[in-house]
Amino acid sequence: MQAVLVALTAAALISAAPDEKQKIDPIRVLSVTGVDSASHDWKERSAAISRILAEDKRFEVRVVEDPEFLAENDLFDYDVALLHFRNLKPLAREKQIKANLTSFVKQGKGLVVIHGASGAFPDWPEFRNLIGRVWGPKHGHDPRGPFAVKIVNTKHPITRTMTDFQTDDELYFGFAGDRPIKVLATVRSKLTGKDEPAAFVLQYGKGRVFHTPLGHDGKALLMPGVAELLRRGCAWAAGMPPKRYHIVDFDQLPAVVCPCGTARRAFVNVDDFPATIHRTEIAVDAKPHYHRRLTEVYYILQCDVEAKMQLDDRLVPVKPGTCILIPPGVVHRAVGRMTVLIVVLPKFDPNDEVIIDGAQGSQGISQQGKFGGTHNRR
Repeated sequence: MQAVLVALTAAALISAAPDEKQKIDPIRVLSVTGVDSASHDWKERSAAISRILAEDKRFEVRVVEDPEFLAENDLFDYDVALLHFRNLKPLAREKQIKANLTSFVKQGKGLVVIHGASGAFPDWPEFRNLIGRVWGPKHGHDPRGPFAVKIVNTKHPITRTMTDFQTDDELYFGFAGDRPIKVLATVRSKLTGKDEPAAFVLQYGKGRVFHTPLGHDGKALLMPGVAELLRRGCAWAAGMPPKRYHIVDFDQLPAVVCPCGTARRAFVNVDDFPATIHRTEIAVDAKPHYHRRLTEVYYILQCDVEAKMQLDDRLVPVKPGTCILIPPGVVHRAVGRMTVLIVVLPKFDPNDEVIIDGAQGSQGISQQGKFGGTHNRR
């Protein structure tokens, strides 16, 4: 038992401990905006991008509101050029801009392309090779609205620990280009019926390119999944790993039916974290079960006033704040309505679960209905 507690504590400390050898030089990002189509509020989008990147203290962001800056030699002082503009007409110094951008990336710098920038430089054939795909000439988009983004590459550093997420955006389709790219995420279009790319990467010379057609406006960019994708994409383009810590919004995780009720499971794909953490909603008496090798820690967030936990042959009263360590082999279930945070070590495996049928689970107390405000800790 002591070993289990030590393991849980060590896992938490390892995840939180700073690495003294980690590179501390800032990632210098040049956020380039200032022109776009009438349907895009580039000022709102620019503010959202700066807010998103500010959550990772490694980023040092400068915003320039004129794409002509790309013609300056100062471009090469930055690690990443983040393009979120769309010029419908040629820029005044476009020849120099083209030379600078291609040289910038070929030399090993990073390029990030967001939404409308997929259709920038319409008269520049090499642009489709630089950014992997361009929006057009036969392009379109789904109506603005909610949709699911599916992570299709869980091995790439950008998406390795990410799960599918919901967003509210404008989905582009009709991309042109044929150079090899690695698609990281897709969205099923309501209009084409096809899985359209939502994020992809490529190499251009020595440089890295991250391209996402997502991000129509501030609201779309600030959706948690999109914001995380952008931060990770910028870090990767700069040659840096994603942040070593991980943040999830349980409300954004898919709900899964389980013997306890409905669970939302976090950190399932975080390889360097040995556990999973579940927020489980128990609306009816759970099914008695035990685990062959998994250890669970239950922390009661909220519950009925007469809620209990069955632990082997005992019914133990619980309340918000109760914490229970459940080793392998202990038959357990929740009785009554409750919301529980569960730490599972090692990572959850449904095949490790053994359901107890019949009389062994008949000692339960009838549920008390709604919480009624008697026990509620958030």
